[in-house]
Amino acid sequence: MTIRWYPKCKLTLKHAFIYMNVFCVTCILYFMMSTGPIKERKPFLKFHPREFSNSSRKTILLWTSFFGARNWNVNNFNLPKCKKYSPKACDLTRDRSRLGTSAAVLFHLGNLASVPSIRRTEQIWVLFNMEPLPKIRRDLKQYNGVFNWTSWYRRDSTVPMYYGWVETKLNQSGLIHKDIFAEKTKLAIWVASNCKDDAQRYRIVKKLQQYLPVDTYGECGDLSCDKRDNCDEKFKKYKFVLSFENSHCEDYITEKYWLGLQRNQIPVVYGGGDYEAMVPPRSFINVRDFPTISALATYMLKVAHNRTLYNSYFDWKRKYYLPPCLETMNCFDLENYFCSLCGALHDRGIPGQTYANLHEWATDDNPQCKEYSRFRSWWNSLSRIMFQIGL
Repeated sequence: MTIRWYPKCKLTLKHAFIYMNVFCVTCILYFMMSTGPIKERKPFLKFHPREFSNSSRKTILLWTSFFGARNWNVNNFNLPKCKKYSPKACDLTRDRSRLGTSAAVLFHLGNLASVPSIRRTEQIWVLFNMEPLPKIRRDLKQYNGVFNWTSWYRRDSTVPMYYGWVETKLNQSGLIHKDIFAEKTKLAIWVASNCKDDAQRYRIVKKLQQYLPVDTYGECGDLSCDKRDNCDEKFKKYKFVLSFENSHCEDYITEKYWLGLQRNQIPVVYGGGDYEAMVPPRSFINVRDFPTISALATYMLKVAHNRTLYNSYFDWKRKYYLPPCLETMNCFDLENYFCSLCGALHDRGIPGQTYANLHEWATDDNPQCKEYSRFRSWWNSLSRIMFQIGL
């Protein structure tokens, strides 16, 4: 049989099959090359001499609010916690008339409407943001060449701001490891309010529920809990917490993981962060380490029914401890961040720099971490609806 496309051009089915396979392989190779892991950073920064004042006390001007809070939820603007930087200290202010004498000006991306019209050459402008790329609904290109430092959840920020961390114990001898296994009476819990996320976490949860019981709370769940129910005590009864991130972006590990540690639970993680490098060793179970959800469920049940194995996931407590902000469920410790920023302002080792291409720096991320788009937001909503009706 011969297919005639043109009078003098003949194409057999065998040839068509070969061409189609070549085309498909080419497309697959192109996709793999264009979405592969990031190997190295591009030169987003423009370096220049840093003018440095000799003042032992520096002022940080809060130019924007922080989700509507003008004081950024910090009660004492003298930063009493920054003892390790004394006498090199800092003050916070929201008085814009002090713009000319401020060493740094801090902007929260979510509340950024305008920037000052004047600027001293030695002044450092810092852009603060804790939202993943798919949630940022503004064009970052307009800020190319504007900011000197970044404070994001990413480790390659100038002064990173993390959702949580652990600190090393000085004395690690004579520690008694308590039986956390004995404190748990339920299996797994998932708490989430964003039900139309890029990662489509609900699909993983639904698959997991086919093999083991998972209680779901929040806007995305079947159960509810309010302040009158003492939710924290209720949630502590679960052996596992599903710490699934709504966006799989680089270094984006949120309070979903850290609150699991605070409650003495094993977080089952699913995100784009490098958990091996950023959290205590062997404190979590990673969905990506298993070929199927069935295999994940089998392992979770094995851990859940083995007292020794379950308790081994808390061996990190022998060497590390959670800082006070996590022990009190207040992971977003801005006072600690301001101390880090204060220390950086006094650090002459940080060169003068400007983010010449902030947009490319922000978008140089994991392949699955994409910029916000209305179409994808609409598609996530539609996908959620289709899932709910069984499609």
